[in-house]
Amino acid sequence: MDTQSITPSAGLSEAEVDGQLVAVAQFIRTELREPAPGEIVVVDHFTPGLYVREFRAVAGCVIVSAKHGTEHPFVVSKGRVRVWTKEDGVVVYEAGHHGVTKPGTQRVLFVDEDLVWTTFHPTDKTSVEDIKREILLPSPVSSACLEGEKKLLGES
Repeated sequence: MDTQSITPSAGLSEAEVDGQLVAVAQFIRTELREPAPGEIVVVDHFTPGLYVREFRAVAGCVIVSAKHGTEHPFVVSKGRVRVWTKEDGVVVYEAGHHGVTKPGTQRVLFVDEDLVWTTFHPTDKTSVEDIKREILLPSPVSSACLEGEKKLLGES
């Protein structure tokens, strides 16, 4: 997939953007190989009042993220990744980058170098499933991707 042709979706309805993301997810599933077990790893950390999600992916992975429901900070501590969002088109993040995810954000990640992407979520919950219900929004793409993630992580 030529990332140069992926541009912001300004002016499109939410349904049209969802349609684009579904098309991208289908392309990923049919044209690219599924990540092998161990190529995507999630490590959950808890401290009082804070859930930290450390996401690791090897170079070559293409990932459609969940649709985020809360504003929260993130840090890319290792690697290089091209990131598409409907708001910004394609941007490049490298180790040392930090930012803030806004509610409604959904991303497509093209992992160029082994990646560590960490998110930080204030919560008193200690169950990852409860936290996901609290911080994620429904999306036709993210529900399929989360099921795929569970399969890759051996949770299904």
